[in-house]
Amino acid sequence: MLTEVLGDIVAIERITGEQFDLCETRFTDQHRVLLRRTRLLHERKLVRSGRGPMRVTTAGDGPPQAIHATASTLDVGGAVVPMLASLMWHPHMSAEVLGVVDEVTTYSMTIPGSERFLEWAPEKLDLRPDSDFSNIAPYGLIGIDEATVG
Repeated sequence: MLTEVLGDIVAIERITGEQFDLCETRFTDQHRVLLRRTRLLHERKLVRSGRGPMRVTTAGDGPPQAIHATASTLDVGGAVVPMLASLMWHPHMSAEVLGVVDEVTTYSMTIPGSERFLEWAPEKLDLRPDSDFSNIAPYGLIGIDEATVG
């Protein structure tokens, strides 16, 4: 597991041209999954993400066509790596209005059953509605059930 984590950190360092602090403290399987997702997004891949429902707040007319996650950082054992802004989408995504306050609407975005949202970093991968969404990168983590990732 440590080899996978270090491999992911080094891969992200190579892509970004940055050097991160050492991974010196404990990390969880959730950290491993988030780090691998981060690496795959940096590598221009489409991945499976959360199951939902997800709450989204927007000031626009109608629900969003995709869920936007802002860029942030991820601390894995002391190594802080950049997480890219990403989009999450599903062809059968639906929206339910939870409330409206001062012209800002909060939606619950859901997808069918046990399916998961698809996620990509638009600055790395340009996907359009007519794109092929079947080429989904596996996480490939030791001891992690791919069906439960997300």
